[in-house]
Order: sequence, then C-alpha cells, then structure tokens
Amino acid sequence: MRCTVLGRFVLTIAGLLVIAYIRKNTQLTSMKRIAFILVFVIGGAFFFYSLLLRDFTVDPDTLYVNGHFLNLNEDSPEADAMLVEGGKIKAIGTRVQLEASLPAKIRTVDLEGRTVMPGFIDPHTHFALSLFLHNLLDLSGFRHHSDGEVWAYFTDAVKSTPKGEWIIGKGIDPVMIESLTMPSLQLLDSLAPEHPVLLFSQSLHSYWANSMAFERVGITAETPDPTEKSYYEKDAEGNLTGLIVEQAAILPIFDLLKEEVLTPDAMAKAAVEVGKEYARNGNTTIVSAGLTITDSKPLLLLEHLFGQKPNFIGNLAVMLGKLPARSPMP
Repeated sequence: MRCTVLGRFVLTIAGLLVIAYIRKNTQLTSMKRIAFILVFVIGGAFFFYSLLLRDFTVDPDTLYVNGHFLNLNEDSPEADAMLVEGGKIKAIGTRVQLEASLPAKIRTVDLEGRTVMPGFIDPHTHFALSLFLHNLLDLSGFRHHSDGEVWAYFTDAVKSTPKGEWIIGKGIDPVMIESLTMPSLQLLDSLAPEHPVLLFSQSLHSYWANSMAFERVGITAETPDPTEKSYYEKDAEGNLTGLIVEQAAILPIFDLLKEEVLTPDAMAKAAVEVGKEYARNGNTTIVSAGLTITDSKPLLLLEHLFGQKPNFIGNLAVMLGKLPARSPMP
C-alpha cells in the first residue's frame, strides 16, 4: 500500500511539472508538446507497471547453525547448518562446508540443538472448505469436552452477537462428546430467539437451523424435499425439527450465507489466515482436493496469494481494494 501511495504521489508531481514546463515554454511547437506528453505517459505507465509487480520483502539471507537437520540425503546424512537466500533454502550441510561460500552479508541464527525436518506435502486436503469453515463458531470436541461446555460457549456467542446477525457453528459431534444434547429447532429457538442460527455437524452431512434461519431463506414445513436422501426433517405432526440432511437441502441457506456472511471479501481474508495456518503446521505444499468450480476468481486469488511471484492482475486488484496483499508465510 505504501508503494501504491508513493507511486501516485510521484506520478502526480511529475505530471504537474510537465504541465508547468509546457505552459512556461509557450514557444514549443505542437509536435514537441505531444512528444513531452507521450514521454510522460509512457514513462508513467512503465513506472506504474513496475509498482504493480513489487512483492513483499523477504527475510535477509540467513545461516542457521547448531541444529539437527533431517535432510533425507544419503550422500550427506550429517547436517548441522542450513543456508537460506532470498527466502529459499540454498544449501544444507555442515557449518564448515557452508561457511566456505557464504554471501557477503549474512545473518546467523543459532538453533541451539533444535531439530529441523522437511516440510510436509499434503496430497489430499480441502483448502477451499477450510476457508468456508475458518471463522465459524467452534463447537467441536476438539475444543470442548462436555455438553455443558458446548452450549455455554454457544450462549456466550449469542450474547456477544448483535441481534439479527447470523450465528454459524461447526463441529457438532455426539461421538467425540458422548453426552452431547443434539440441536433442535426448539433448543436453538430458546437459546437464540433473535438470531438466525445454522450449525454444522462434524461430518458435514447434517445441519441444524432455528426458526429465524428458515424464515430468512423461505423454508417452511410445506417446502418440498429436494431429493429422497436430502431433506428437511419433520416430526409426526409435520413440523420442522430443525434437522437438514445432506447437501441439496442445505444449498438455499448456503446461497443466502454467501450474500450475507461468507462474502468474497470474507473468503479472501480467510484464505490469508488459513494459508498461514497450513504453513505454521509445517506444510510447504498442499493439494486442494474436490475443488469443482466454474468461476476462475478463486484460482486468481490463490495464484496471487501463494504463487512464487506476484502478478500484475493480482496486485492491481490489491490497489483497487479487491484482494488482500501478498505476505510471507510464517
């Protein structure tokens, strides 16, 4: 952003100087005036283009020493040092070997005997789904250990959420929390009567909504089930229970959430955070499985954020406030 502001400032000053010069030198011919303007426009275009290809600043070149490196190299199994140049691993070996050909400016970091292992390559993960789930209220057994904890956490979220706004939770799982009281329309209505609520099961094959959520999307007891295996459960009297089974039935609510909560801007910000979570967990490469889309915008986002180099379109979108800026991974 600083570069963009600086670029605008420089171009503005240069433009004013060109205009002032042309006005002062009234004897300039029309051809010379046109030539001055062309030079300014072409120069400005090149300058602006170079700004849009600028990238984040990587850490300085660093020699990591006194570590235990699992380099998986049979020819050189012993390694206690690693050289990183331009943000990339340049060499792994002994400190004596690497110090023999170090660049002029180098930072040295003592690992104090810590172990360094290769990054993980995950050939089957669901990055796109992780963006969708990232900011949802976590009601899972990974975070809570009892029925009381789950619903107390949910109640606290209701109290801190402005009336009328969605409360969307994930991770409902009676396997991890055996005593869990399962959601129902009546329970969710009693806990959050002034909020639309949607909860996801841990398996993502079942969902639960309250009355306000059904009203928002226009689903009633008379709404036909999309398919035999994907439906809105009803009790013996034909009333909605709150349970939504499988994907076809949940799509109308998902479509509304994409407009009101899970917007492109929210998903772009989530992509940055989720990408850094993968990196902090040791992943250097992931494969996003099951990514079936007809819109190229998500791919543009991923290429912009995680590509080896910045691209013109991505940085232009950053300047226009349409995409988050690139940043180094942890």
